[in-house]
Amino acid sequence: MANTRLFLDARKNTIEATVKIALAHQKKTAYIPLDLKLSIEQWDKTNSCVVKHPDKDRLNLIISEKRNEHDIQ
Repeated sequence: MANTRLFLDARKNTIEATVKIALAHQKKTAYIPLDLKLSIEQWDKTNSCVVKHPDKDRLNLIISEKRNEHDIQ
């Protein structure tokens, strides 16, 4: 069974980063970008949700829909 998690991929750019889903199975990981770009301050790493963004409710809804598409709990 694959392990999944949401994270803000700020490895390349510190100003604006992409929200991604990480799918890990048998020591291999695939990353699925969600087409959402946020600053590091706008992402709550503990709860995997958008905070301090003017449109945070809509963005959290989009993330929730993507979670349902990829069966992330």
